[in-house]
Amino acid sequence: MAHSPKQDEPQYPSIEGELGQSFSTLPFQLNETVKTNGNDQKSSPPVKQPDLDEDVWKEQASEPEDLESVLRYLAQVIADNEDDLNFPSHLLDRATEALQPGVPAETVLEITSAIRAELRRGEENSPYPEVRAIVDAFDDPTTPVTTFRMWTIGIFLVFLGTGLNQFFAPRLPSISLSITFAQLVAYPIGCFMARVLPTRLFRVAGYQFTLNPGPFNMKEHMLISIMANVSFGGAYVTDIIAVLRIPRFYNNEALGNNLGFQLTMTLSSQLIGYTLAGLTREFLVYPSAMVWWGNLMEISVLRALHVKDNQPANGWKISQMRFFMFCMVGYGIYFILPDVFFQTLSFFNWTTWISPTNVKLAMITGTVSGLGLNPFPTFDWNFMSINPVVTPLWSIMNYYGGACVAFVAICGIFFGNIAHTQYLPINTNAIFDRFGKRYNASHILNAVGDLDQTKYEAYSPPYMSAASIMTFTAFFALYTSTIMHSLLFYRKHLSGGFALFWRQLKRSLSDSPIISRLIHRHETELTKADRLARPRYTGDIHCRLMSVYPEVPQWWFMLIGVIATGMAIFMVTYYETQMPVWGLFFAFGLALVLIVPTGIVEAVASISAPLNVISELVGGYALAGKPLGNMLFKTFGYITTAQAISYASDLKLAHYVKIPPRATFAAQTVGTVLSAFISVAVLDWQIGHFSDLCSPTQALHFTCPGYNTFFSSSIIWGAVGPLRLFTKDGALYSFCMYGFAIGAVAPIIPWLALKKWPRSGWRLIHTPVIFAGALSFAPLNLAYLTPAIPLAIFFQRYLKFRYTAWYEKYALTLTAGFGAGVALFGLFYFFAFQFNGNEWKWIGNTKFSEGCDGESCRLIEVPEGGFGPSSWS
Repeated sequence: MAHSPKQDEPQYPSIEGELGQSFSTLPFQLNETVKTNGNDQKSSPPVKQPDLDEDVWKEQASEPEDLESVLRYLAQVIADNEDDLNFPSHLLDRATEALQPGVPAETVLEITSAIRAELRRGEENSPYPEVRAIVDAFDDPTTPVTTFRMWTIGIFLVFLGTGLNQFFAPRLPSISLSITFAQLVAYPIGCFMARVLPTRLFRVAGYQFTLNPGPFNMKEHMLISIMANVSFGGAYVTDIIAVLRIPRFYNNEALGNNLGFQLTMTLSSQLIGYTLAGLTREFLVYPSAMVWWGNLMEISVLRALHVKDNQPANGWKISQMRFFMFCMVGYGIYFILPDVFFQTLSFFNWTTWISPTNVKLAMITGTVSGLGLNPFPTFDWNFMSINPVVTPLWSIMNYYGGACVAFVAICGIFFGNIAHTQYLPINTNAIFDRFGKRYNASHILNAVGDLDQTKYEAYSPPYMSAASIMTFTAFFALYTSTIMHSLLFYRKHLSGGFALFWRQLKRSLSDSPIISRLIHRHETELTKADRLARPRYTGDIHCRLMSVYPEVPQWWFMLIGVIATGMAIFMVTYYETQMPVWGLFFAFGLALVLIVPTGIVEAVASISAPLNVISELVGGYALAGKPLGNMLFKTFGYITTAQAISYASDLKLAHYVKIPPRATFAAQTVGTVLSAFISVAVLDWQIGHFSDLCSPTQALHFTCPGYNTFFSSSIIWGAVGPLRLFTKDGALYSFCMYGFAIGAVAPIIPWLALKKWPRSGWRLIHTPVIFAGALSFAPLNLAYLTPAIPLAIFFQRYLKFRYTAWYEKYALTLTAGFGAGVALFGLFYFFAFQFNGNEWKWIGNTKFSEGCDGESCRLIEVPEGGFGPSSWS
C-alpha cells in the first residue's frame, strides 16, 4: 500500500519539472554521475506511488464495512473484469459464489477479504500473474538510458539489421534478423564498452556528459532492442519500388527509379504508422488489460542476461541466465537437423507415406500441400505458427477451434466442387487460370499496366483454391467481428480511452510553448499550479511509476503526422501514381477505424488481425482498374496500421521496463527514419547489380517469392478487381461476401448468452480469434497448430498451477532460449550450408516432398480446353 515518502527516501520532481532535461533527445545522457545499480536490477530502490495519486490509491484500498457495501463491492469487481479473459478467473468465480442467495455473511466477508487482498496485490504490481513474474514493480529514475553506447549500438544494429533483412528479402530460402538477435548481439558489445570507455566527464556548451556512466544496464539494452525492432522490418513500400522497376513485373523505370518518389512514399508511410501508434496510447499502451504477451518473452531475455537474483523454484537452483544459455545452445545445436540435414523432422507427413499416390489422403493429412490433419506433424519447435507458452491458453483454443471449423468448410467446398476447386490443389494461396496453371498477369495488361478488357476476355478469369475461398470469407468475417466484438465487450475500455485521449490532448496542447501562451495568457500563478498538479495517470503500478517522467505530448505525434501526410499528398499529386488525394484520405480513414479494434485483439489475445485483404478490397472498388493505385491504397490503409500496432507494442515494452517516454520517442523516430533510407538504398543497389533479379533461375536463389505475390495481388485486386471476383452479377465467389454478415452477427451470440449465464463457458468465446484461426490455411494448415495444443495445456494448465514458481521463473525463459537458438544458429547454418546453394539430398531431406503431398496433386485433371464458363467479362 502506498504511503508518503519518508525523509530518507528519494524525492521526485513534478511531472513538468527539471527531470525532463535528463531524458531529452540529445545523443547521449547528460548529468549522469550518480551511482547506478548496474546489472543487478534487483537492487534498484523501489519507487513508491507519487503523492499526486495518494487519494486515489487510498480510495482503491479502502475496505467495505457492512454486508451491503461488501456485496456492492463484489458486484463491481465482476462488472469491471468479466470481459477480461486474462483476468484470474478464480477471483470472479469466488465473487459470483459470494453473491448467491443463502451464503452466510461470514463466508461472504471471508471471500471478500481474500479477493480484496489479491486485488490489492494487483494494484501494487499487476493483476496478471504472468506480468508480475516478469515485469518489475519498481523503478530507479536515475538509471542512465540515452547514453553514448546506447545510440552507438542502436544505430549500428539499425544499419546491420535493416540492410541484411532488405538484402535477403528477395531470396528463397531467406534469412531474417529478429529482436532476439539484436538483444544477444547488443549485450556483449554493451558490456565491452562499459569496460573500455573512459568515465571522465566532458563539458560542451554548458552541458556535462560521460561516455561511460557505469555498467551496461537493462534500460539501455531494451531501448537498443526497440530501435532494432522498429527498423528490422524495413519498409513495406520497397515491394512497390521493386515491382515497378524490375523488368519481369511492371518495368516502370520512370517512376520506380525516381528517388524523390521512393523517399516520399517510404518516409510518409513509415511515419504515419508511428503517428497512429502515438495517438492510440490511451487504448493500447496505458491500460493494464493490454498485456501484449509477446513482450514478456523479450523482457525475459533481458532478465536472463541482467538480473542476478537466483531464488530456487520448486527445487531448481539454476539461474535464469544459465537456463537460457542451455536452452539456446541445446536447441540451436538440434536445429541443424530439421533446418539443414533432416528436414523431414519439420514436415513429418508420415500419414502420406502409407499411400504416397493417394490423392485424397494427401489432401486431408498432408503437411506440405494438404490440410494437415496429422496428430504428430513435426519435431521442430520452430515449426509451430503459435507459441504455446506466450499465447494465452484460451486464445489458442479459440484459434484452433476456428481452424478446425475452417478445415471442415474447406472439405465441403472442395469435395462439393464449388467454383471448380477440384481442378486445383486444395490448399494454396496461388491464383490460377482456366487451364490450371499459375495466373499470368502479363496476359491481361496493356502497355501502361492497366487492364486490357480484350486481353482479359481472351485469356481467363482468376480461380482460387478451396482453402483460399475459405480464407477470404474468414477475412471478411474477421473485420466485422473485430469491430462488433470491441463495441460489445470493450465498450467501457473504448469510452475510457477516448476520455483519456481527450484529456491528454487538451493537456498537451495547453502545455505546449506556443499554444500555452495563447490560452493561458491571463492565468494566475495559483491556477497554473493547480493545472500542473492534475494527475496524469490513474492506471496500474506501471503507469504510476512512469508518471515521474515527462510524457510525449500528443501534438508531437500530430506534427509528425502532418509532415508525413504532406509528403504523401505531394507524392500522389506530383508523380503518376493512379492515386487521387481523396483515395489517400480514404485509406487513412480505414486505418483509423480499424487500428484500435485490431490492436486490442493483438494486445489481449496475442493474435494478429491483418488488414491487407480489406485494404485491397476497398481499394479495388475505389480505384478500379488501377494496380499502382491499389498498391498505394493498401500501403496507407494496411501497412500504416500494421506498423502502428508494432510501434504500439514497442511503446508497451518501454512502458514495462520504465524507459522515459521521450527517450523512446527519440529512439523510435531515429530508427524509423534511418530504416527508410537504408531500405531504399539497399534495394536500389540490389536492382542495379543483379541483372537477373527475380528470375526463377537466378544463381544465388534471389527468386523474389514475396515480390511475385505482391505483383499478383496488385493485378488481381487492382486490375481485375473485386467487382468481377465477388459482387458482379454471376461473380464466381459472390458467396464469400456473406462473411461480412457472419462476422457482424457472431459476437452477438456469446454476448447474449453471457447476459443469461454470466459465469458460463461462453465467457471464453472470442469470435475475432476464432475467425483469425480460420485464416490458418493457404498456404499453412493444421499441422502448424496441432503441436501447440498439448504443449499449451502442459505449460498453462499443469505447470502453471502445479509448479507455479518454476513456471514463473523458467517458462518464458525456455521459449525465449529456443527462439534465440534459432536466431543465432539458424543464421550460422544459413551461411555455412545453404547460401551457396548446396543441397543435402538423402531420404531424410526428400521424403516429405515425395508423392501427392509434395507434388500438389489435383483430384480431377484439367481438360485440354480448360474448365469453367466459355465466356466472361
